[in-house]
Amino acid sequence: MTEVQTLEAPSARRPSASKAPRTTKSTANLGEGFAARVLSVLSEHQRIALRLRHGEGLSPEQVAARMKLPQGVTDRLLADAERTLQAARRAFVEALVENAASRD
Repeated sequence: MTEVQTLEAPSARRPSASKAPRTTKSTANLGEGFAARVLSVLSEHQRIALRLRHGEGLSPEQVAARMKLPQGVTDRLLADAERTLQAARRAFVEALVENAASRD
């Protein structure tokens, strides 16, 4: 699975503990299920490329060599897979926000 990093401005303030949303077991399970569904949408080659790039920390050139594919092909696999993951992440966060708003 790929690791997603969130970048913040150095001066960004974190919400107080009382205002920070709690991660519940059901939310964690929902996230895991959602991630599994998103990964299942990716092709096998995309999943392998992501695992090599982000899981094993290989450079794009090393990914191409390991997969025995041209560099351009692996660049496209990674770009398409990462675009899919980003879109899924945005949709998941929006769904969580809508769900939280409906509880208020």
